Amino acid sequence: MYSSALTSNSSIYFQDCSELDSYYEEIQMNVTVTGYCTFLINSEMKTTYGYIYTNNFNPFDVSKNVLRHNGNYENQGQFKVSTVLEADMKYIFVLTTSFHNLTGSFSIQVFGPSYIGLNRILNNESIVQTTYISELTTNSSTYFFRCSDSESTYYEAIQVNVRRSGLYTFFSQSSMDTYGSIYEDYFNPSNSNENKLLGNDDSCEPYQFGFTIALENSITYVLVVTAYGIFQTGAFSIFVSGPSNIDLKNISSPSVIQIPYSSAVQSNYSSELNRSSQTYSRDCRKTNYYYQAIRVNVMETGYYALSSDSSMDTFGDMYKDDFNPMNPFENLLSQDYRACSSQDFKFIAYLQTGTTYILVVTTSSPNMTGNFSILTSGPNNITLDPY
Repeated sequence: MYSSALTSNSSIYFQDCSELDSYYEEIQMNVTVTGYCTFLINSEMKTTYGYIYTNNFNPFDVSKNVLRHNGNYENQGQFKVSTVLEADMKYIFVLTTSFHNLTGSFSIQVFGPSYIGLNRILNNESIVQTTYISELTTNSSTYFFRCSDSESTYYEAIQVNVRRSGLYTFFSQSSMDTYGSIYEDYFNPSNSNENKLLGNDDSCEPYQFGFTIALENSITYVLVVTAYGIFQTGAFSIFVSGPSNIDLKNISSPSVIQIPYSSAVQSNYSSELNRSSQTYSRDCRKTNYYYQAIRVNVMETGYYALSSDSSMDTFGDMYKDDFNPMNPFENLLSQDYRACSSQDFKFIAYLQTGTTYILVVTTSSPNMTGNFSILTSGPNNITLDPY
């Protein structure tokens, strides 16, 4: 029999989707004979839980490597955990509770084909939790969560600064059906897949996101919180647990990031790339990309959406003041992005009156030719002429 107790000096961690920390004890199991084993846990504490992990237990990622678990759900002070264990495999038994600051004694009896040694593991890793509270309102920024969406959704972009590299667990609490995604370096609302590390929807109940990710203190991250459903608003809380507190700061982001063509002024331009078109090195690596430079004349300052329609795999870049085909990165204003894996380009640009803009239409590979059309939309007409 193994006897011990959770005390105020025990290690703490945060269970999945919980904002409250719990004491726990980590126990090494030495299995010499393969067979079916039953662990009988007696505890003076209510709602005690037992988890068996294979290989190792990481308090920063508690859902990883779980083999079997059970708990004292009826507050009877006793429960069992049964499973097949293999000889010479490494197993860890973790005993914890669901209540904050709950302490008390417990014992573990093991029934199986052979004796199993239980030895306490001293874990000095400290886990802390950072809380961020905010809300989505009618003044929040909007974007199109999916390319197929016809209506935008509110979102908030939160800069994440990590003081200590390690594993961090994020989860939300809200009356809204939340979705969370995290990005490296920056978030581009015009292309929500750019720099995206991962996203999650319903890992936590009810309808809340939750995920664990390795973060480095030398990198800036952006957490984006949005809600399923058109123009949903409401309060939300973000909880982040890990080896250190992190800094979470709301960062400004465009309040207009996409323009529905159905409700915006539209302009069209049609042309082609052929063997007589000018060529350049689009990426400064390969040569002989056919291109056409188009002057963009803006009548009213604002956000404009530009997209292509072509049988070619097109790329589009926007330049300010001038375009130099010998240096395609000079004066580059907005880089093309792909929408829904389409071969056409689509991007949003904030264009001002009195400024010269040049849209360069080219292709993803050299020597491609074909017809193309440019569709623009925004607060007013813009004229497109060969540059």
